[in-house]
Amino acid sequence: SGIHGCKVSGDPNVPAGELTWRTTGPMQAPSVQCACPGWCSCWGNYEDDENWQLMGVFPAETQAAEPGFVNPHWRQTTVCVVMRTKSTTG
Repeated sequence: SGIHGCKVSGDPNVPAGELTWRTTGPMQAPSVQCACPGWCSCWGNYEDDENWQLMGVFPAETQAAEPGFVNPHWRQTTVCVVMRTKSTTG
């Protein structure tokens, strides 16, 4: 069970249709509130960072492999859940 992310376009290592990440536990409250402008290592790069809020994080795994989907394996990672806090139109 949990939440899974599937490759849509794929790449030379992990092709389209394969799982690219999966959660391994329940969503947790973020340990810090992100307040960085521009690119943020907390949860990504959005053009309008002030309109997004980090809601929580999931412990997760991401799938990696050698070219041709050889030796696929899972690595620990984090999946972040963000929410738009206000509209950027009008």
